[in-house]
Amino acid sequence: MCHKVFNNVNKGNEMSEIDTKLEENIQKKSEVQPILGRADHRLDPKRRFTIPSDWYERMCRPSQVYVMPSLSRERCLDVFCPAEFDKRMEAFRGKALSDTGNSKFTSRIGELISCVTVDTQNRIRVKDSLLAYIGIKEEV
Repeated sequence: MCHKVFNNVNKGNEMSEIDTKLEENIQKKSEVQPILGRADHRLDPKRRFTIPSDWYERMCRPSQVYVMPSLSRERCLDVFCPAEFDKRMEAFRGKALSDTGNSKFTSRIGELISCVTVDTQNRIRVKDSLLAYIGIKEEV
């Protein structure tokens, strides 16, 4: 959550150009930014892994994330903040439930998706069934 501070603005007054730019910068920082790259990690003894801090910041520091097998790569997990996950799932919500292929795909993905809490050190615990599905034992 971002807090806004506007200098020299009283109720009913217009914001200055500087304060308007501050508002625009706050808005940009609160938007999810794309994450590009790859991060290889080991699971800790409690089978958690750490989201890289720069990725966590770009995701707007969510308290929960969605984890699922990648739809484009084998043996890979995709981690999404709630805003990005909702955006990606919107395409499936618009499809007809009578479409057998879409219905099976949506059901299967729904079984695999996991919403997990991010702890204070940016670690998440992915459920064992999801780790087993993609063949992960020690590394993520």
